[in-house]
Amino acid sequence: MTRATQESLAHATGCLEQLAYQDSPAYHDLAMLLDLFTWIDTEIEAARNAAAYGSDIAEVHVLGSSSRGVEGRLYDPLLKELRGMRRSWCSRINGLVCELRDDGAKAANWPQRTQETG
Repeated sequence: MTRATQESLAHATGCLEQLAYQDSPAYHDLAMLLDLFTWIDTEIEAARNAAAYGSDIAEVHVLGSSSRGVEGRLYDPLLKELRGMRRSWCSRINGLVCELRDDGAKAANWPQRTQETG
């Protein structure tokens, strides 16, 4: 997958706004997905920093002994769990997106609009 561009970000923002204005049930689910992925990325970054540099919250995450070297602390159980969870979420979302894209292509020749296809 390529990095987001200004154009792709503007398009995605426009799509999300359109769903919100139409009061689409999909809007609420997509907004929750965005919130979940933002949360897990933030948690991964916090766990990575705590594992590498130590933290006052290290005890909360049970990061293990500080006598280990930095390399050893980078394999923190919490960090490993969060990364695995994110990989799983991304894989599941990718599968769903592929399935929905195929459904749209079969039913209405997606990505063309119905007006364009007649």
